[in-house]
Amino acid sequence: MFQYGQVSNALFRIEHRHNDGTWSTLEPADPHEPEDPERDWAKGHIYVCRKCNEVVRIADDAGEDATEAG
Repeated sequence: MFQYGQVSNALFRIEHRHNDGTWSTLEPADPHEPEDPERDWAKGHIYVCRKCNEVVRIADDAGEDATEAG
């Protein structure tokens, strides 16, 4: 099973490329207090590019449908 802590503990660096060819590291989104943290973990983790505000969610196939809004 994929452990999300590995991503946030710097075993991986998540980057994306901008239209101008530059790369930026995606950072974990600001933490929040979910009502049901176990359910939130199943949905994956949100990362943000601080330069362009691009947002991505990283989840495994066992999580909820990636097309779900939210």
